Amino acid sequence: MAAKKAVVDLFTKAMRNSSVREIRVHFDPAESGNLANAALRTYVLDNYHLAKAANPDLPILVREATDVTPKVYVRYDKGVERSQVITPKDASSISTIFDKLLM
Repeated sequence: MAAKKAVVDLFTKAMRNSSVREIRVHFDPAESGNLANAALRTYVLDNYHLAKAANPDLPILVREATDVTPKVYVRYDKGVERSQVITPKDASSISTIFDKLLM
């Protein structure tokens, strides 16, 4: 339960940060033996509905593509974009990456 609250808190930051315009998540659905792909896919499946509930007007796009490196993009005002390759293999590390990008 505490982990779900942390995810809601994390995505509530995106709503409070009015400069965030879009979140995009890219990963390989086949996972291709890459544990980061599997971890990111599981994280998205577990938390997407919480993120949308906290930010109903914020576009949160999930892109699945073959042979793609797992990566998270956040677009801000004026077209500024930051991204981070996902290398960790657990949900808490992925939450930390989202936290840094949404600040």
